[in-house]
Amino acid sequence: MEQVLFIIVFSLLGIALFYFTKSSTKIKPSHVKKDELILVYEKRVKDFISKKHSKEEKILLIKTIHKELHNNIFFDDEETKQIILKLTSL
Repeated sequence: MEQVLFIIVFSLLGIALFYFTKSSTKIKPSHVKKDELILVYEKRVKDFISKKHSKEEKILLIKTIHKELHNNIFFDDEETKQIILKLTSL
């Protein structure tokens, strides 16, 4: 009888822990993640430009960002091109 009570109590405790940890996890939709990443890159380029770096250094930064975007699972090649064009116009 005590073993059954022990199993019931721990089962309820496990279910409660699973419910609370699952409900507290907030998963962002992919379009929100994309927008956040693009804003981070825009800020990075603007900060870089504000420090009066040379044109060659800006090109190196854009190349680095292009590689990062190309390796990112959220962006395909066409989106990467559009983002790079936007960043180069800043």
